[in-house]
Amino acid sequence: MDARKSGENILVLVIDINPLEWTHSSSEMNFTSYIENILVFVNSYLMMDQRNSIAIIASHVNESCYLYSPHMDNWIENGNHSKSLNVVKDGRHEELAYINYIIENRVKELAQNVDMQENSASTIKLSSALNMALCYIHSHTDQELRNKSQGKSRILTVKYTPDAPFQYLPIMNCIFTAQKYSIPIDACTIVKDSGFLQQASDITGGIYLKLPSPTGLLQYLMFLASLCLYVLLVKHISPYESQKRRKKRSLYHDANKLLIN
Repeated sequence: MDARKSGENILVLVIDINPLEWTHSSSEMNFTSYIENILVFVNSYLMMDQRNSIAIIASHVNESCYLYSPHMDNWIENGNHSKSLNVVKDGRHEELAYINYIIENRVKELAQNVDMQENSASTIKLSSALNMALCYIHSHTDQELRNKSQGKSRILTVKYTPDAPFQYLPIMNCIFTAQKYSIPIDACTIVKDSGFLQQASDITGGIYLKLPSPTGLLQYLMFLASLCLYVLLVKHISPYESQKRRKKRSLYHDANKLLIN
């Protein structure tokens, strides 16, 4: 894959891939369908504009790691997966088939390493995932644009697992760093609200949306795929009416508990 060129629209997608939470979810959507929705969004975003570039980070039970970036050729070579890639040439866009293959296999690898009994009350590593997203944008954005706060980069977080109070300080550090470098953090929470991501969207000028049902996930992500083509315009209107109508709430941390005012 070619290295990213300066000026491209970088989207770093942070997704919650905690299979433990999905085992307790309703029958509206299972974990496999959830990943399929993510793949449809990724393919659509890349097809809408040749300048679009995407990196996907998994916020997992045991770790945070890349599911895909344009610089993952080493994963193909080291894992001896190059032979399998020849099989997917079935009329689909070759680059998208390549990306789908990497993501699907990386998710399988991570899911197979989860101990359902030991991690029954586990949380995801959201703070480390956001930190990785910021580092990726910093490394692959033109320095001149970054200094002028004109980089066309965003972070989108899709989250299903509840917030973990002990991650408050590292997450807030990530939020303030994103604010400093004018990197909006958009958030899509499924069923459950997230005080962390509400703060992230408010402070960085991103978009926050809570889905009452998992079935609305793809529609929201497709809407955002179109919206990301107008990144400069979004910087001026990102609060949106939905945020204005939403009651502003402050988040505090005390004795390992999240207190919402």
